[in-house]
Amino acid sequence: SPAVQALYAYWRPKQRGRPMPARADADPAEIRPLLPSIIVAEYVGAPARVRYRLVGTLQAYYNGLDYTGRYLDEIDWGIENEFVRLVHDTLRRTAAPVIGHYQWGFRDNVRGFAEFGAFPLSEDGTTVARCVGIDDFVPFESQLGKQR
Repeated sequence: SPAVQALYAYWRPKQRGRPMPARADADPAEIRPLLPSIIVAEYVGAPARVRYRLVGTLQAYYNGLDYTGRYLDEIDWGIENEFVRLVHDTLRRTAAPVIGHYQWGFRDNVRGFAEFGAFPLSEDGTTVARCVGIDDFVPFESQLGKQR
């Protein structure tokens, strides 16, 4: 996916020899075209809960809600919650990007396909404290024959 590749190309040099960049290394103004598809999540407490700090407008549109400020365990995406939890758990355990694709029940009960990337952020260079993620919904749109 071009959007996932673009976020990775932005994230990678921000590492500067560290396993992962810090949140302060990321400047949203530098990735303005990607912002509608971006999420930023933080990991709070032990065991960690996923809290969404930023949800782009396309994320909110396709999911049918703006979940900014909400915890993953407060959102009902049905069985998809397990997949989202697995992505976050894998990212935290490996401290490495998680990239893939999925089929999802998007808004209006339309099933769609998207590619995603989730990239870890750390304040101490070791512990994953946050992630920046992106979903590329273009394949979904092309299947429907629709544009945003």
